[in-house]
Amino acid sequence: TGATIAATGLSGTAAGLLVRSVSPALLRGLALAGVPAPLLDGPGAALRLGLSLALASPAGGAAFGSLAALWFVFGSKVGHYHLIFLPLILLEMEDGTPPFLGALDCATLCMVSAGVCAASVLAPRDGEAESTAARHGLRINVLFGDYIEAAYPLMERDPAVNVAAYLGAAIAGALLGWPEGGVGSSAYLPLPLALGISTDVGFAAAAFG
Repeated sequence: TGATIAATGLSGTAAGLLVRSVSPALLRGLALAGVPAPLLDGPGAALRLGLSLALASPAGGAAFGSLAALWFVFGSKVGHYHLIFLPLILLEMEDGTPPFLGALDCATLCMVSAGVCAASVLAPRDGEAESTAARHGLRINVLFGDYIEAAYPLMERDPAVNVAAYLGAAIAGALLGWPEGGVGSSAYLPLPLALGISTDVGFAAAAFG
């Protein structure tokens, strides 16, 4: 996922520099004609409008956040993350503001996985090997984000852990959706930075709740 983000950003930067260096007049002509707006701004604007409507009221936002969180956890297991979630996160954050879906990603995937891994570090069932693997998963999720795969074996092994992970994600999603407009932040950052850029103190409650 990190490679995907890096490739996306670098390829876009390279293309932009190439266009500017080859034909500034062409770039200005396209901008004046309004060509970039429907092609580039439209999908992101539509997504942000849809999210603003879904998060317009506390009760509706909490319900939406909770359902979205459950989909995030389930979808991450069946291949939806890179196909659906990551493109939507990138679209939402294209205007430079911390995205709601980014906060959802961090709180319901990174931090849920970190919590499951932390429990296995404290009380491993299969000895030192499990504790070592869980410690690695905890470190990655807290310092770099989105290594939910570290929790999959632990979730699948124990139905109670699996249910607890889904429940924790649903509560986190509800907390993120409760404030008007939702709470924005981002995964792929050390947790202190994710907390620092968040748009509401509710992100801390969602991350640690």
